[in-house]
Amino acid sequence: HLCYPDAAVHLFAFLLVCWLTGLIYRRRLQLEEATRELERSNAELEQFAYKAAHDLQAPLATIFNFTEYLAERQGVCQKEASDHCNQSIQGILNGTKRMSVMIRELLDYARVGKKEEKAAPLDLNKVVQDVLASLSATITEKKAEVILDSLPTLKLNAGLANILFQNLIANALKYCENTPRIHVSASRKGKEWIFSVKDNGIGIPQEDLERVFIMFEKLPTRKQYPGSGIGLATCQKIVEHYHGRIWVESKTGEGSTFYFSLPIE
Repeated sequence: HLCYPDAAVHLFAFLLVCWLTGLIYRRRLQLEEATRELERSNAELEQFAYKAAHDLQAPLATIFNFTEYLAERQGVCQKEASDHCNQSIQGILNGTKRMSVMIRELLDYARVGKKEEKAAPLDLNKVVQDVLASLSATITEKKAEVILDSLPTLKLNAGLANILFQNLIANALKYCENTPRIHVSASRKGKEWIFSVKDNGIGIPQEDLERVFIMFEKLPTRKQYPGSGIGLATCQKIVEHYHGRIWVESKTGEGSTFYFSLPIE
């Protein structure tokens, strides 16, 4: 009977060692995951900075050239509003507008990764209605038809949800050469909601379905349309921030349907 205390001590020591070993293993896995995430983030940041600098050079060069021209022609432009002066002024305005849009979209992309307070339940019907109100001028101009099915209430950041739907619906309006018809819907499947934004636009070639989510990537079929190539990358980052996924089904000339999933808490 005297050996029982020793056995108990040995058992306790063995269990303690097992617990500490498990704890160290779990911490090592967490550290490895954090390291991989840091490496991925650094690579993304490097690509982000390179492409942002490259794309901002064009409007900056436009503004510089037109401003230089106006400086050289200052006397002429003061006496009469020549066509060249008006063209230069318009070029400056267009370049400035393009830079403003790109900077705003870069800021939208950057804010996705920021830590946030736990989101309150958000009525996504209200979010989409607000987006449609902000796009009302384009909707009226193009005589677009937008069908909105009933959407769920989920715990999301209102600003990020607005950016997500704004980008998808604005793209559906932009990349359409006929009268736009857009259908926004959602269906519950298992432990997630599947959302869809369907349009009747120009479509996307099969080989480019994954490229559309790459930042600054402008497909050859879409280069004639204005845009920075940041919107869909931002949508992907928002969806993945909430542990969802996003994809597109499309055929050239037959429209596109963008899908994304969000988990049900």
